[in-house]
Amino acid sequence: MVIRDRAWSPAKVGEEDTAVLLIRAAQTEGILSGPQGEVVDAEFVDDGDVGYFRFFLHLISPAPLTLASPPCPVPRMADPAATGIEAGVATLLTAADHGRRLHHQYAAAIAATGGDR
Repeated sequence: MVIRDRAWSPAKVGEEDTAVLLIRAAQTEGILSGPQGEVVDAEFVDDGDVGYFRFFLHLISPAPLTLASPPCPVPRMADPAATGIEAGVATLLTAADHGRRLHHQYAAAIAATGGDR
């Protein structure tokens, strides 16, 4: 996936799916990665206002589990002035940040119960 539109932004109406596809493609290409057995994903939710993204951390092993982030309003996905590649990079950084937070929350929950991931 290549962002060719210098004016692209995840906040532009109709571009929400492009942000999700960008996150998935970055992982497929190894640009965005995390621990083995973990995949970050996102979905756009149209709330009739600015909309928001929800991020997911899919754990494949040791057992399937999906963790979800709190809603992230679209304007927080990237600097509103960022467009094109800058907006794409900001989108990936936001996805990575949410994935990292979910991973740490999961690890803390496991540790609090005396379990081992």
